[in-house]
Formats: sequence, structure tokens, C-alpha cells
Amino acid sequence: MKKLSLTLVFVSLVAVLAAVPAAATKRKCLLIGAPAGAENAEFDRHISPRLEAWGYTVETRNSSELPKLTSSDYAPYDFIFLSETTHSSHMAPLRQIPKPMLCSDGWAAKESALAFGTGDPVGILEPAHPVVFLEGARGHDIASGHAPGTVTELATVEKEAQPALLIWGRPGIPVIAVAGVKSDPTKLAVYGVEKGTLNAKGEKIPHRVAVIGIHAWGYDDLTPAGEDVFKAAIEWILKE
Repeated sequence: MKKLSLTLVFVSLVAVLAAVPAAATKRKCLLIGAPAGAENAEFDRHISPRLEAWGYTVETRNSSELPKLTSSDYAPYDFIFLSETTHSSHMAPLRQIPKPMLCSDGWAAKESALAFGTGDPVGILEPAHPVVFLEGARGHDIASGHAPGTVTELATVEKEAQPALLIWGRPGIPVIAVAGVKSDPTKLAVYGVEKGTLNAKGEKIPHRVAVIGIHAWGYDDLTPAGEDVFKAAIEWILKE
């Protein structure tokens, strides 16, 4: 009888535990940034705590390691944050998009980098300009609730020495155009690339990519709207 009672208790406990939702496991982010001592490398220290505050665990590799990384190196991670501090000349090994990616570097669109266009379909605005949400934002996750026509700033430009900068792109492949520079909305500041899209070299992109063209100087000066868009972009790429 005692053995039967213990068995019933064990079975009941298993049933209770099965009914309780498991604690959410934190998703893992691989932050790829500039090598130590490189230009603007120090600013990765500003974005990493934000990612952790948003509920992700973060590990960092520097972009000089990229040629040596294999699929097994990327396997432990749920997504990649490609920092603006990464020089575009280092990005070619990431063109196969080994994991869903949030890219804060508009320069990644270059043909020699992630090949979202031919040539160098990018530019920089100093200081950052306001952005306007476009028709592609309607009902899209990355827009974080901002309706088409909404004008806002993604980062403040108050620091005189290192103001937030905006890196825009005109990708030559099909993208989800979420927000553009207010003065010229064809210069995209925020856009998404759906998995399965062909890049400018004709290669299939295997994972979603979200691009938010905020220069590293703006990592510690994101506005509430900027934070919302970053967080929403991560959630979107992870839903693929």
C-alpha cells in the first residue's frame, strides 16, 4: 500500500509539473562587433546591456573572427546582432545569413557585404534625421505599432561631439520598407528582408534579416520609439 501511495504521489507530481508552463528560456544573441581597439568598438558596450535588459543573453565575437567561424559556432545562438561597429569589409562571410539577424549597420547592404543591392546603395546622415513610417509598416511587427505617416526620431542627436547618425539604404532586392528618411523616404532607415529572398548575387537568404540604420554613436541615445523598433525587429526575426 505504501509503495502504491508513493507511486500515486509521483504520478500526481508529474502531472502537476506538466501542467505548469516551463519558465521561459532566454534566447541567445551573438553580438558581432569591431575588434577591440578598432574605431567605435567601445560603443558595443552600450548596446549589449540593452539586449540583456530586453531579455536576451549576449555573447560577443569580433568581426575579425568571421572567416574562421563555422555553422557549429553559430548553432548555440537564436539570432545575430550585427553591430554598426563591424566594418563592411569584414561582412562577406555572413552573406549566407547563418541565423536570423538584426543588423544596425546600413552599410551591410553593399554588394561586397550582405549584397542587398549592387554597388554601394547606402549613405549616412549626420546628425540623424527624423524618419517617417511607410505603407510597409501597416500592421507589420517591425513597426511596433507605428502607423504609416508617423514621423519620429529613432535616436537623439543632442551630443555635439558624437551625435546619433542615420545610415540609410536603397536595397535592390525585395524588402519590407518600414521607415524612410523623412526628407527622402526612398532612403530606407528601417526595413526587413524575408527569408527565401534572393540577394543581389542570386543567392537565397535562408533567414529573416531586419535592418535598422542607427550608427553605434546612437546606441546609448535611443528614443523610446527607437527602442520599440529594435525590440520589435528582434521579435519578428525570431518568428520565422
